[in-house]
Amino acid sequence: MKTSGRSILGAALVSVSVAVAVATLLVGGAASNCALAAPGGPPPGGRIGGPIRGALEYAGATDEQKAKAKTLGEAARASVAGLAAQARADRQALQDLLAAPNPDPKAVGTAFLKVDADRKALKGAREKALAEVRALLSPDQRVKFDAFLEGAQRDRRAMAAGPLGPGRRAGQP
Repeated sequence: MKTSGRSILGAALVSVSVAVAVATLLVGGAASNCALAAPGGPPPGGRIGGPIRGALEYAGATDEQKAKAKTLGEAARASVAGLAAQARADRQALQDLLAAPNPDPKAVGTAFLKVDADRKALKGAREKALAEVRALLSPDQRVKFDAFLEGAQRDRRAMAAGPLGPGRRAGQP
């Protein structure tokens, strides 16, 4: 069977195009799930405020519990700062690779794996900090605390889904 140089080149270009398209879709999903703020700002949920403060209020936490939670939040923010900076740098490196005229699929894959590892590390740090705050509360307070955070998460998802629901656009049934 005889193949021309053009068909081999065409097949290679299609393979690279497919790899770049898949990586772009995956990175878009990872970036939207990555809990990073704009440069210079704190990571969402990385400080004692917003939903955590509201959850502590709702749970009926004492002033002493709130003060300890604030201290834990400040310590978590300090420990996550380095992770967040690394995650931003890795995400930018991936975006730069994808913006190249002919991205190297291996380099794109490696960069994506770094971004994914950063996301997992940040998620682990967030979960650890939340567990430390929960440990300050009584069992009854934990139930209320968790219920408040679940409601806040549900509200965020509903707002992200938009007025028509997840994945729906105007003019669709």
